[in-house]
Amino acid sequence: VEPPSAPPPAEAAAVVMVVQFRSLRFRNT
Repeated sequence: VEPPSAPPPAEAAAVVMVVQFRSLRFRNT
């Protein structure tokens, strides 16, 4: 059972994608 404070899988995946995208763009710059 996951704790209520844990974000849903979809939201967590979206956050990870955004973070990776930003880090990639930052490295490219």
